[in-house]
Amino acid sequence: MRHFHFPFSTDFKLHTFHSHRDMKGLIEFVPTSLLSEHDSLSDIENSDEDTSVPSNSVLYSIFLVLNTMIGSGIFNQPFVVANTGVALFVIMFAVAATFTWLGLVTLVEVGVSLNLMDYGSVASYTFGAFGEWLVEFAICIYSIGALLSYVIVIGSLSDNLVVSWGWKDSAYGIYYITSGIVLLFVLPNCLRRYFAHLTFVSVISIASVFCVLCLVVIAGPIVSTEKVIHPAVFIPSGIFSELGSIIFTLSCSTCTFHTFKFMNYRIRSTSSWQLVSTTSVCVGFTMCMIMGLVGYFLFGFNTESIVVNNFHGHYADPFKVLVVLHLILYIPLDFTILRYSLLKCFGVSSGGFTSWGLHALFSMMMLTAVTAGVLLLYSAGWTSGQAFSIVLNLSGGIAGSMTSFVLPAAFYVINMPYSAKYYTPCVMMFFLGTALIVLIPYSIFAKIPY
Repeated sequence: MRHFHFPFSTDFKLHTFHSHRDMKGLIEFVPTSLLSEHDSLSDIENSDEDTSVPSNSVLYSIFLVLNTMIGSGIFNQPFVVANTGVALFVIMFAVAATFTWLGLVTLVEVGVSLNLMDYGSVASYTFGAFGEWLVEFAICIYSIGALLSYVIVIGSLSDNLVVSWGWKDSAYGIYYITSGIVLLFVLPNCLRRYFAHLTFVSVISIASVFCVLCLVVIAGPIVSTEKVIHPAVFIPSGIFSELGSIIFTLSCSTCTFHTFKFMNYRIRSTSSWQLVSTTSVCVGFTMCMIMGLVGYFLFGFNTESIVVNNFHGHYADPFKVLVVLHLILYIPLDFTILRYSLLKCFGVSSGGFTSWGLHALFSMMMLTAVTAGVLLLYSAGWTSGQAFSIVLNLSGGIAGSMTSFVLPAAFYVINMPYSAKYYTPCVMMFFLGTALIVLIPYSIFAKIPY
């Protein structure tokens, strides 16, 4: 039996945690004081934005993780099925979901055992300063790709909507609309300091996705004229070129410690986190599977990269507005994580800027840079569908595989004993994730016409 000694008195009057990993794989009772010097509650309480510290229930924590998972990628899954075949899609999604769950659970177990509640701090302990920089850099790459995809969808859908409502079509219309929505509706929530303050936003966002899912399932069979009778079962050429989108859709490891450390201290434990992880992954898996398979069977190989674009007519406008609303509310989640990691890359403490003015200025500069990146893609002649699909696959294939599979597995294998419950699965996840980082980009670039 291993003993983990912590130099503090806990809320439960325990000075030593006994780890029974051989039997349970769980470490119970993570006290408030576990939030170490790398990211402590005292740092959070010093925030000049808010006098209250987030303290979330299991349900709200599930919504935070689920909303981090279900971003824009879910709307791309019917297109993925059309390019991989039904059987291959189900297999790839099941494997990716399993390893996503494993990454979430093992990250927290390692963090608790090391008394570290920050992704970068766990990397620093395991690999030194370079390891911490690598983690924060990978999170930045993933989050930038995610934000680009969200702004692409917001801009393209909004432009299509206003043109259908009578707005004069213009070559520059999408530039004005994208910039205006980001400035007026996205920026305010991006000024919030902490990820855990966005729980209610997550509830509204997930409700919007559910409504769009109902559009596909209920209205789709009515309006579709291209229903698939003989579906493609297995398309080998899509294994690696589309797997990045699946990984992107499921990836949520970047929010692990941002969510866990702000759970109510009375319920904060590895067993409650396992409940949060299991529920989030199962619900996300189910929603994406339904969206992907139903969308494909309705529209076949004519499925758009953003499935709601297959619905024409004003009856679908409210649901397209809900997609835009979902992403407007979703962006602050990844934006908060990006800002946190970017500041750490620049050597700023995890609490961020103490000055509200500097905090707001830096946030506005970041959001401006992301929006400018999307507008440059449009200027380069990329359609919204092309840009969206490639951004998803590259972000998921490289940064998603790194943050969700490779790094959590490496942390667990290095820091936990051979007898640990998830040791062997983590070894498998490490080698699979490493291979995907190479194979997915290669397959994507091989398909891009030059």
